[in-house]
Amino acid sequence: MKEMLKSHGITNIIIKIKRMILRMASKVTKKSNIAIQGILDITDDGAMMVSVEDIETPFVLSELFEEYKGKDVKITIAYGEDID
Repeated sequence: MKEMLKSHGITNIIIKIKRMILRMASKVTKKSNIAIQGILDITDDGAMMVSVEDIETPFVLSELFEEYKGKDVKITIAYGEDID
């Protein structure tokens, strides 16, 4: 470390340490997701629910997504149709 201080300015050392930390941090991620497949229903008052085959009670999306409140999220919805 002393040799590094002698051969480089303190600013360069700080920059190198920050780069090392960023490289280390980018290799660790924690992900959480929800996947649901069913029939989407949107009521007149704006409530959104998904009915899933073989489950009696529809999932209310606002309740399902509660743990993500206030977080930066990406929401994707997809629809496919068989063409005869």
